[in-house]
Amino acid sequence: MSPIGPSHTAHVKGINRVLSKLLDGLAIVGVQDPIVLDDLSEPVPDISILKWRDDDYLQAQPTPENVLLVIEVADSSVGIDWEAKRPAYAAAGIPEYWSEHSREKN
Repeated sequence: MSPIGPSHTAHVKGINRVLSKLLDGLAIVGVQDPIVLDDLSEPVPDISILKWRDDDYLQAQPTPENVLLVIEVADSSVGIDWEAKRPAYAAAGIPEYWSEHSREKN
């Protein structure tokens, strides 16, 4: 996997900033935090919107029933995200998946 570049990190920061303001007190915005899909799969999406919990998931990582939305920001991983991660999230019951392409424009 190639290193995460500045375009990718800037997109993640921007999405986090907007969603955190919109959802403050209503849902939790996870940034590159794991989600336990099953015993063998714990992907780390760029952004996740989680059902509100006062403990911020202190006792355990979120599972699919806690997840409202997953956002993957992609440069070179668009194919992997779309063909591997998207079906895995869907099979686990995560209701919404978005993919954001972060490639810089020349």
